[in-house]
Amino acid sequence: MTLHETVPEAPAARQDAQRAAAPDQEFQRGWKVLLACLLGVTAGFSSTYFYSSGLFLVPVAKELGLTRGQVSLSPLFCYLAAAVVAPAVGRAVDRFGPIRIALVSMGGLAVGFFLLAAFTISLPSFIALSTLAAILGAGTTAVSFSRMIIATFHKHRGMAFGIMLTGPGIGAILIPSLLLPYLSQSGWRSAYQALGIAVLLALVAIACILISQRALVNAGSAAQRAGAGEPAPMGEIWSSPPFLLLGGIFLLAALGVISVVVHFVPMLVDAGIAAPSAAKLASSIGFAVIAGRLLTGYLLDRFEAEFIALAMFALVVVGLSLLAVGGSAMALPGAVISGLAVGAEIDLLAFLTSRYFSARSYGTAYGGIFGLFLLGGAIGPGATGMLYDLTGSYKTPLLCALACMAIACVLLYVLRTGRTRWSRI
Repeated sequence: MTLHETVPEAPAARQDAQRAAAPDQEFQRGWKVLLACLLGVTAGFSSTYFYSSGLFLVPVAKELGLTRGQVSLSPLFCYLAAAVVAPAVGRAVDRFGPIRIALVSMGGLAVGFFLLAAFTISLPSFIALSTLAAILGAGTTAVSFSRMIIATFHKHRGMAFGIMLTGPGIGAILIPSLLLPYLSQSGWRSAYQALGIAVLLALVAIACILISQRALVNAGSAAQRAGAGEPAPMGEIWSSPPFLLLGGIFLLAALGVISVVVHFVPMLVDAGIAAPSAAKLASSIGFAVIAGRLLTGYLLDRFEAEFIALAMFALVVVGLSLLAVGGSAMALPGAVISGLAVGAEIDLLAFLTSRYFSARSYGTAYGGIFGLFLLGGAIGPGATGMLYDLTGSYKTPLLCALACMAIACVLLYVLRTGRTRWSRI
């Protein structure tokens, strides 16, 4: 492996320290870039598709004469496709810049929603068009927008990440409440068209902001990449110890947390809580996601990221334990703690990637790690459902989730202890 700079004494790290010592004007200078990134992830694939997909299951199944199980295959294929293309998107961000990739992908996501509205006539077409939307919109995730944050923020990078990544939490609150009445009144095809129009409107606003701020983003990227050369080969990045450890950590974290969040309502119903009350409890997760991301961002600017990650993952273990043994009495604290964990994960993924990889390789590294995270999110809910079918309860899936988080904590410790021996690529 060709090593370019050591983690403890990297030139990029010294530059960050020098900037941090200067008077803090980062938010005053970069708030427009942050606003564009917040709008981007709120209107991006991981928000608009993820938090709307459940609303379409029943009406699509009814019109096409399908079962809910058949229609539920669509999200699985979407997340697998997003996991596969995320590394390619990250590589494209390294080579062509985040602004171009984000704007093109926003347009692609809108096109994907319009195609779903116009050409869905069967289960294969629904799955194929949903997967196409995931591929076209893959650049609307934090793979692109987090790179703009890195170029613009240094001293308060963690807080900027936290603010940006509240976008999906905002989507979790707004999308069901705004889209469901429209879907009920106008039908699911019109609802997909409405999503496409919303993404296009967001694209116009984001493009206007980013075009005016392009010089700031490009200057920050150029300063970080000065003297670093071209992006390192993908094999060099993906075979490095930090990538392997971070990939394993966030794959396990997704398996341990996302599967629980997806099955949270049926878990509560099985525990004896009425379905309407379970749905209200589940809505608390959206607010906990926002709180978790802001809290994590605040802490990342003040304490070591690895210790924060260990603390957050330990909280997950507590939350999962409450859900496993506490029954309905512990449902609300279990939900809130799980939501905090979901909120923390993406913050930590972006921040830790920027800590262990230089600017020239960030997109490739982040894309690969995020792809593994998406893979865990795609596999986890289905595996949880299968375990439930085999055992008749959620206790075994929760114990498996606990095991995943425990192993992730061990890998985090290994990552922290090996930091001084590894080099930023």
